[in-house]
Formats: sequence, C-alpha cells, structure tokens
Amino acid sequence: LKFTLLRKTEADRQIFGNAVFPWERKKIMMELDDGGWAPIHHAAYDGLLAKIERFVDFMEEISNLTTSNEGVHREFTPLMCAALGGQYDAVHLLLKLGADVTHSSLDGRTVVDIVIDNFHPKMFKLFACSYNDTLRPFDYLVKLLTDTNNEKRMLAAAKLTLHLSTDNEELINDMVVSEDVRTEHETYSRKSEGKGTEASLKRESTSTTEASEINATVKDESLSITEENSEANLINNNQKNMYSWEHLLESDILSAFEKIITSTQIECEVKLITAEWFANLMNNDKVQEQFIKKNGVKLILQTINLIHSENQNEFPLLTWFFQILKIASNRQDGLKQLEKARPIKTLLRSVDNASKHEILDNIIGILNDLLKVHPEFKEEISKYGLKGIVKKYSGCNHMQLIQSLNRFVQITSIDHVKNQNEYVLTYDLSPRLIAIVVKSRNRDIQLSSVKTLQYLAEDNPKCQKRLIEMGCIPALIGILKSRQARVQLISTAALFAITGNDRYRRRALAKLIGVSLFLDYMTQNIDELSLMAAEGLSLLAEGPNNQSAAIGREGGILQLVRLLRSEREDLVIAAIRTLRKLCVSTGFIPNTKIQDAIFQARGGKPLLIMMKHGKTPQIQIECGLTLSYMALGRPNFFKEFDEEPYFSYAPLMKLLRETTDLRMRCKILSALAIFSYRNVAQQKEISEYKMLRYHQFVPLLNSDKDIEKINASFQTIILSRMLPDIEPAECSAKGIQILVNTLETCREPYIQVFAADCVSRLYRAGNGIPEAIIAIDGIRYLCNLVHSPDEHVQGTAAISLGFLSCISEGERRLLKICRRDPEIVKTILSFCRNRQISSTFEKEWRHYTNVGLPTKVVDENSRMIEEITASCMESIKDMNREPSPSRAASVSSFADRSLGTKSYTRTTFKTDKDTLSSSLIPSEFVATN
Repeated sequence: LKFTLLRKTEADRQIFGNAVFPWERKKIMMELDDGGWAPIHHAAYDGLLAKIERFVDFMEEISNLTTSNEGVHREFTPLMCAALGGQYDAVHLLLKLGADVTHSSLDGRTVVDIVIDNFHPKMFKLFACSYNDTLRPFDYLVKLLTDTNNEKRMLAAAKLTLHLSTDNEELINDMVVSEDVRTEHETYSRKSEGKGTEASLKRESTSTTEASEINATVKDESLSITEENSEANLINNNQKNMYSWEHLLESDILSAFEKIITSTQIECEVKLITAEWFANLMNNDKVQEQFIKKNGVKLILQTINLIHSENQNEFPLLTWFFQILKIASNRQDGLKQLEKARPIKTLLRSVDNASKHEILDNIIGILNDLLKVHPEFKEEISKYGLKGIVKKYSGCNHMQLIQSLNRFVQITSIDHVKNQNEYVLTYDLSPRLIAIVVKSRNRDIQLSSVKTLQYLAEDNPKCQKRLIEMGCIPALIGILKSRQARVQLISTAALFAITGNDRYRRRALAKLIGVSLFLDYMTQNIDELSLMAAEGLSLLAEGPNNQSAAIGREGGILQLVRLLRSEREDLVIAAIRTLRKLCVSTGFIPNTKIQDAIFQARGGKPLLIMMKHGKTPQIQIECGLTLSYMALGRPNFFKEFDEEPYFSYAPLMKLLRETTDLRMRCKILSALAIFSYRNVAQQKEISEYKMLRYHQFVPLLNSDKDIEKINASFQTIILSRMLPDIEPAECSAKGIQILVNTLETCREPYIQVFAADCVSRLYRAGNGIPEAIIAIDGIRYLCNLVHSPDEHVQGTAAISLGFLSCISEGERRLLKICRRDPEIVKTILSFCRNRQISSTFEKEWRHYTNVGLPTKVVDENSRMIEEITASCMESIKDMNREPSPSRAASVSSFADRSLGTKSYTRTTFKTDKDTLSSSLIPSEFVATN
C-alpha cells in the first residue's frame, strides 16, 4: 500500500509536494493565500491545464471553489479566474469538467460579464456555443449595452458586439441552429472526458524515480492535454450554426439599438460603435425584417434630422445610418416605408453636408432605389436645388468622392430635362466634367465623367448644343485613341448622345471617328460596340460624298454580314440597314461593287432566309427591303437563288395581308416598288399575286408623317400600272402632286433629302414622270434646297437638278433660275462632276456669263401674257353681261390648268376693256416688268 502511495506521490510531487495522504492533499488544495485565492484559482488564472485537471480529478467539487470575501476579486470561481486571466483553454477545460457558469461574484458579476468587460470575443463565442436556458450570454451582452450607469462596461460591450458582427461570419449568416452539429459537439465532449480518464490511468501507471523524469512526464501530459484542447478548438471553429444571432434577436437587441442612438446621455463613441455593429447585423434577413417591422426606417431618418439640426458633433454616425437605410431600401417592404417618410429633403440636406464618399455612395444608392420606383421624386430633387452638388466638384481631388458625385448627377438627370438644364445651363457643370476627362489620369474617374456627360445630353437639344460649344466632342475624341474596349464603348455612346438626333452632327461625328475605328469596334466581339459601329457606318454610307467605297475596301462588308448571325435583334437590324444603304448611292444609282461583295461574303442567302423565316416581322421586312436594293441594276440577281432557298414574294405578300402597322406596310410596299423599278418581268410576277390595290396606299398618302407620304407617292407612281382600282395616269398624277407639295413644305433635312432623292429615282423611271415634275415647278423647290446648311440636302438636291437638266424644259427653267442666283450653278457643278447632267447646261451657262444673254432668247413672259389676254378678253364680255364669281372661278380654273397655280401671284384688276382682267399673272412678270 505504501509503495502504491509512493508511486502516486512521485508523479504528483510537482503539484502536492510531499503530501501523500488524501486529507493532506485536500488541505493543500483548500488552503487560501493572502489574497484569498486557492491553488486552483492560480492554476486557472495562469492556464495550467494539468494542475486544474489533477485538482478536479482528486476533488470534483473544487471546480466551483470560490475565493474569499476579503480580496479584490471576491467570491470568484476558478472559471471566473480563468476568464479574468484570458485563458481560453482553461475556460474550455473547466466548462468540460462541469464548472458552474451561473455563479455570481460578490459584486454581482458572472463569468460572462467578466468575458465582456475584459473583451474576450473568442471566449464569448465559446459560451454562445453552450447556449441553453441556464446560460444566455446574449442577455448579458444586451444588458451591458444599455447600462447607462457604467459607461466603461457599455463601451466594452459595444466593442465586443462590433467584433462579433465583423469577425465571425457564422454569427451573421447562420441563423438556424443545427441539432446534428450540437449532438456531434456533445459526443465529442464525452469522448474528451474518456480520453482524460485514460490519461489519468496512464499517469497512475507511470513509474519513475528521478525528478527530471517526473517533470518531463508532467510536461508531456500538459502538452497532451493542450493538443486535445487544440483539437477541440479546431472542431469547435469548424462547427457552424452552434451559436446564432437569433438568440441576440430574442434578447431584444433592436430595442437596445434604439435606446442607444436616441439617448442624449450616451457618448458619441458608444453610438458610433453601436451604429457600426448594427449596420453589420443588417446583412442578415431576419434582422432586416425585425428592423422594418419596428419602423426602424422612420427612426433612422428622425435621428439624421436631429444630427443636422442639433447634434452636429455626431456627423460620423451618418455613414452607418445611410448604410442601414441603403440595406433596408433593397427590400420591397423597406422601400415602401422609406417612400412614406418622404426622405428627399433629408437626403439632399445630407448630400450638402457630406464630405465622405461613403455617405454619398449610400445616399445615392437610396435615391437610386427610390427613383426606380418613383421617378416623380426627381421633381422634388429639382425643387430643393442641385447647386450644392455642383459646388462639391470645385477643388475636389478625392477620386471616390468624384465618382459618387458623378453617380448622383447621372441618376437625377435620367429622363429629366429640368435637372439636365439646371446642371448644364444654370450651374455650368460641363466645364468641370470636361476638365476631369482631359486631365485625370485615373481611367475610372475619366469614364465616370464621360458617362455623366452622356446622361446630361440625352434627349436634350439645348444641353447638347451647350456641350458642343464647350468643346466636349474634341475632348471625347481624344480618349478614343485608347484601344481598350471599355473606353471605346463608353466614349462612343457619350459622343452619339451629345450629337443627338441631328443627322448632320452625327454624320460629322462619324467622319471624325472614321471607317477604320468603326471596323475595329466590330472586331472586339462586343454587341454594344458592334451596334454603334453599324450605325456609324450607316451614316458614312449616306449622302453624295459617302464613304461606301472605303467601307468595302477595308472589309466592312464581311463584318456586317457576320453580324447577321447575331442573337440580338437590334444588332441584326442595324447590320441589314447598313448593307441596304451601301448597295445604292444618291440618285438611286446601284453600287455594283458593294452588291457583288455582299454575295461574295455569302450574305444574300442569309437575308433571303430571314425574309422567309425571320424571328420577327420587322426582320423579315427589313431583309426584303434590303434584297430589293441589292436587285437594282443586277439582271442576274434572281439567278443567284436558282437553288434552295428559292426567291419568292410570298412572305412579303403574307406580311402585307396580316400587318396593320402603317410603318411596316410602308416598308413592304417600298420593297415591292423597288423590285418593280424598271423591271417589267418582276412587275408581272408581283401582279400575279393580285394583292395590290390603291386603297392600301391612301392611309399613307394622307398620313401626318411626311416620310410616309413621300414613300407612298413614290410607290404609287412606280406601281401605278399594277393597281386595278385606279387609272395609271391619275394614280401617277396624285403621287407626283403629293411629292412636289411635300418637297415645297417640308423643313426636316432628312425628309428633304429623301424627297429630293425620290425625284432622282423618278427621273430614271421615265414615262413622262420627270416632265410632270418640271411642269409643276419642282425645279424651283429643288433650287431652294440647294441653299440648305446641310451638305447632304445640298448634294441630293443638286444631283436631282442635274438629272432634270437632261430634259430641255428642265434645263431652260434651271438656267433661268440660275441667272438670278448664280451660286446654285456652283453647287450643282461641284456635286454633279462625275454624275449625270445635261451636256449643254454648262455650255449655256458659260455663254451667259460671258455675253450676258442666252443663245436662244424665248420671251416666256410675252407668250404667257398673250395667252392669258386672249382667253380673258372673251371672258370680260361675259363678265360685263353677268358678273359672277363662278365665271371668274372658271377663268382661274382655266389658267390653273394651263399654267399651274403655284407659279403665279394673284392680283385684282378692274373689268375694263382696256385693262387686263385676270386673277393670275406670272410672278416672274410682276418681278421683272
């Protein structure tokens, strides 16, 4: 027996000294020092795991032994001493050995209070894992958070909460406690206890006599226990859902948050930490739901207003408050609560006072969410003024702040002309943005400013004009030199927005960018860039001085045909329209090289397939119209489709029968008219369908849109022989009259271009149509267009006049007008240098300029006066007998039929035999005689 006891004492000598008998060891363990601490309290405070385990193995109840009432730490258990010393492993071991977690010291603190006071977040998580009805650590935490009597403990609780909310993702995201993992944790604890018993038996069987061996044994055992606890820590750290912020919600953390931020007695530092940890908690769905249910949005807005008006020293809180509001606005119920609070004034006031980009980012995010649902809030934003935003750009060098300001300008400018005008015209923001674009070396800031310029210019001609005057175009063209796709995309979109719908500006912009750069866009394989490139090439293919040849030389046809296989409808349509414009130049002259290139690039069959089986009717119609342009001047066009798929008009006829949209019907009829243009065989084939009637054109001829009227007039003239419900002459006459009337009255440049181009088309159609246009003074209206500021209008009108000059009457009338306005001749000769023009026109003009008279003087005025006098003198006799308005009207009607009413000035004369009595006299006669 003595030998066995000696073996124990040898192993335990480091702990119990020479004490052998149990009563001796118990006395040692229960003995208190001058501070009132027993050996187990010191072992726990110092984290001596082997000693703690030996003490508890010998005497289980010692795990809850308290210190004396006389020391500093009165009635502290070993668990509390371990927490005080920050010994995580010791705390974990004592919990496993059954230490009491509910014991309170003489000053009323529990072990959880000590953990919170001394900021031991890892230890707190350990207690959270052991959450049960007895141990509720979050209750202690919430209690300390609202303890206004002890600011030090309140600050410690706030710091611990912040650490928990940011450091541990499980606390935020994993809200459902897993029973399986909890069971696994309990099983592990039992296994650990078993391992402890085996270790004790092993230690009991150790027989060494040397002190060094005993020390080594104790050290090895300590390491063994430490390894066990390290393994426990590893498993514990890998266990998800062992603790949950669900318990924090049960502890009414939201009420604690409300009490802290609304209190006037709590220091700003505590409020700031509280706002930060609550903002972190808001990333959880259940926290968001509880926050909105308790009307938290209104609370935050009220607090923000108080900060602006009274507590300006609490401005740092705004960063977290707006982050909380931004998270709430991402939810539908949160956004509704925000709408009811009418927060625009508060938000704009915060923008004026904000100096940090974080605040602006969140404010802008909130405004963005609000404006998506309620665009009418933009009016309220405009009401409170935007001057403060523009002021913040002055001297601002903070990159992130500039980005935030740009975002604010963007969202408040979208679809709101008043705000755009405020920024650009009233507060002159554009020079500051242009300066950032030119001088900034930060690409993100540069592109953000470019996008802001785009939003300021969209659908606002006044702002577009101002931005162009301020030199915005050269600044943006400068950064296009970069080959980065993102830079090209944003810059080109901004440039097109600034030029607006003005085709003259857009064409000038397309020339600045150039064919090469547009084709480079297409090689990037980015749909948005390819779309802008197709639109740019379409602009360059227009007009007398087009760049169709350059587009063909540089491989543009192949790139456009490739786009026909795109999945995006808008991209396919843009490519189809560009190919159509490339096929024909001004005056309806086929560009055979481009047409051949399209077939060589295998673009003909895809167009035909899409005309038959396109995804949408619009694609089918666009393909049909483009194929009609490709057929111009190509007698062998239809032989290209001798194999499957075969060409047929059936898809177009079906669409004509089914569609009711005037614009789509107009394009279908245009395609049929162009297929029939100077092609008798196709006219017969189209006639066999027996579907064309004049009444189909009447809605277009009476349309309020000039472009539809011009299209319909051209179609009725070309298809007049194929319309069984009207005489061809009458049909053509109506179409010519409408075309010339529109040519006289239209003011839009693109309509003027189309009308003048239709005159060129009809000249080549023959059948007396150009003579009829000349007879109703079409030349004079074309001459008026030659003075247009739009070069495209000038060129198209000049080319049309060149065609009409090939008719003798047209040449004579044109020369007569040119004598009064010699500048017209210069324009005509410059545009018709390589195009069709009368061979004698230039000769006659040179003769006139050298001599001053034409080679053949035909006194038109004398001839017309004689005709009018002869007819009117007979009418005078009748009028003297029975003067009546009807007879005067008959004279007017005769003169109208003979001479046309548009060329004359109405005057009044007395009905005297010696006086000319007529209601019409040539305006030229009045002017010259």
